[in-house]
Amino acid sequence: MKIGLIHHQNKIKEVIREVLHRRTDHDVIWGTNFGHHALELAESNSPDLVLLDVQVIEFDGIGFINDLFTQVNCPILLLTTDIDDDSLLVFEAMAHGALDFAPVPKDEGEDNYSKLIEKVQQMSLLVYREKPVRLQKTGTSEKAQSFGPSPLIVMGASTGGPLALASILSSFPQDLDASIVIIQHVDDQFSQGLAEWLNERTQLPIELVSGETPLNPGKIYLSNSKWHLVMNDDRKLAYTSKPESQIYKPSIDVFFESVANYWKSPSVAVLLTGMGADGAVGLKKLRDKGWMTIAEDESSCVVYGMPKAAIEMDAASEILSLHHIPLSVLSHLKRNKYKAIT
Repeated sequence: MKIGLIHHQNKIKEVIREVLHRRTDHDVIWGTNFGHHALELAESNSPDLVLLDVQVIEFDGIGFINDLFTQVNCPILLLTTDIDDDSLLVFEAMAHGALDFAPVPKDEGEDNYSKLIEKVQQMSLLVYREKPVRLQKTGTSEKAQSFGPSPLIVMGASTGGPLALASILSSFPQDLDASIVIIQHVDDQFSQGLAEWLNERTQLPIELVSGETPLNPGKIYLSNSKWHLVMNDDRKLAYTSKPESQIYKPSIDVFFESVANYWKSPSVAVLLTGMGADGAVGLKKLRDKGWMTIAEDESSCVVYGMPKAAIEMDAASEILSLHHIPLSVLSHLKRNKYKAIT
């Protein structure tokens, strides 16, 4: 894979180049300190992936992301050396086209670049993935869907998730009579920044789950740990280290399965863009319990992996593009509220 590298610090730029050369099969074909120079380099030597220091965005403005994405037409992986200071800028950049982000250490030791290498390898799977096959929309579950007094909306997302979540949450009204729980694959150090960024795009309050937490309607709950978020038998949220074998922590599958076990009133589950297949098995269990289950359509996915896996196992009762999901969820809640009254 050919990589373009944009970083304002020469030393870090050279370490990244050397680390990728020694520990991966990917080549940094050009590197620069400046955004405008990157556009020129990309025009003559197009990369498969661009590594972009968020400080360059701060220098050149958020509009640079749009210019770069238009020029290179490839994934952009953001780099940050200061998670606390850069988190809001990272998520704003993702809203403008950056695909994901990776922490980069301030020191020059090669041993500290394992997270960056892991992210680059994930991006290579995206670059070289086969074209997904479009599948026919499945029918709705035959089981009756009835709600208790307070519906629950559960959502899972990975690569490309922050922007997808912002799009959906911004469409929900302030008086939404449902609790929302979100599992987003993200380093726990970025959870606070994600919550703050999403909070600016929704009328509903967002709470980072810090321990055993009861659910209240009209509120969004976001995972904030390197452990699995689950629902207990008393229908409260909590964290657990098991199963330890899961690649993703928190795991969407683990959470969806716990909800299927303990939330007795079928509600709504949504599986959004992301690599791999996390969430597909859990979504199927929810559908089998009578839930309305939505998988994001290929046409709006940044990465079609997770929804595709769910659709292939018939876990989705609805297959919808991103801008159709909020209306479908709200219509479903309204119909079932009316049924409960009558």
